[in-house]
Amino acid sequence: MSRRDTPSIVEFVTDPQLLGLSISPAQETLLRATYGLPLTEEQFGLWRRCTGREMYPATPFGETTDICGARGGKTSRYAAPILAYEAIFGQHEQHLGRGERCVFPLVAQDSRGTRVAFGYVRDYLTGSPLLSRMIEEVYAAEIRLSSGSLIDCFACTLRALRAVSIPCGVLDELGFYRLEGSADADGTGPTVGRPRAPQARDRRLTDPRPAGRPRTRP
Repeated sequence: MSRRDTPSIVEFVTDPQLLGLSISPAQETLLRATYGLPLTEEQFGLWRRCTGREMYPATPFGETTDICGARGGKTSRYAAPILAYEAIFGQHEQHLGRGERCVFPLVAQDSRGTRVAFGYVRDYLTGSPLLSRMIEEVYAAEIRLSSGSLIDCFACTLRALRAVSIPCGVLDELGFYRLEGSADADGTGPTVGRPRAPQARDRRLTDPRPAGRPRTRP
């Protein structure tokens, strides 16, 4: 598939033949800003309020940290759709060496914590008449795509993501990673899941809410 045939992230999320999701103005602004897409005047106002920046660079961001309240859509309308988008349309496989495989990790404080984000990605892909054709197999915590890429779940241990090529990854509930009581988990948040493949458009998405922060709606 050529770049001209690739939908934008907003088209991917909202098209009924793809994910078919409804998104709020703030969610659309965040998606657009992540990929450097043009903003309307209203969206630029949201950009200024949320970032404190007076200028919008209109260039893609390789890494974002999103501080959102509970049910703000950070996983269902942002992280999971972007991971699915990059796995399906990112064309990252062309940058790999022989024998390498793209892995798109969903990382959480433990294996149970990955189930919510994985459930979104699984249901989005299997529920789309177009995207479901690109799935080879769905397992309990892994999706194998016909391209050879994997969408996989990992706990936040120091060694969980060693020796894999990561074009895009999601670190969910990053503020809770230090609560596992494991030396492996303590302090690995800034580095675990950082893209390690020679891609032109690597992405790392994090939800950093610290432990003890009230889970309030923004």
